[in-house]
Amino acid sequence: MKNTWTILTALAIAAAMSACQRGTPPAEVGVGVKEPIQAPQKADMSTPDKALKSYWVARDYQIAQRAWLENRALAEVKEADEFVRQVSTGQVGNYHAAKEQKPDSFARDIVEVKVESESRAVILVTIKNTSPIPAGAELTQRDERAREVANRYRYVMEKSKSGWQVAEIWELPDYSMTPDWRRLVPDSGKPLVRTLTFWGV
Repeated sequence: MKNTWTILTALAIAAAMSACQRGTPPAEVGVGVKEPIQAPQKADMSTPDKALKSYWVARDYQIAQRAWLENRALAEVKEADEFVRQVSTGQVGNYHAAKEQKPDSFARDIVEVKVESESRAVILVTIKNTSPIPAGAELTQRDERAREVANRYRYVMEKSKSGWQVAEIWELPDYSMTPDWRRLVPDSGKPLVRTLTFWGV
């Protein structure tokens, strides 16, 4: 997924540079998708919970901006999509073709705030994906459960000179037989060994 995002971002930047060389404003490049939302205002980092809410606003902005950039890059990968269609049936070609991205939406609720010291707090939250269900989509039992049952996360907040900030993110996996908190960020920082074949079919 990271590779896909990197490639699409590079394509969007290349498209903008190419347009500038042709005398076309970068805003007119791509499929004409407007910026989804305005940049968030100054963050409120005065308390752990307000800082976390500001973090969520920043994340939503980041997610929306990435989808916007990917959509602008669609025109740049059209030639590659058409080549794949030449060597596959219509259904296979359409499956692999780049598609317009719509940013996900989430319901986030703070369950508990524990201030452990003057510079550390832990916030327990629940998060559900509330993105609209596409017309014609078939929901499995797993899909329905994932949308009904909120996932649990724990944010470790640390206070710096500029205020409270998110320092760690933990999740409580609901798929484990013996669920225990697992740290998502920061990770080990070591490169991952690629084993998934899904993107190569």
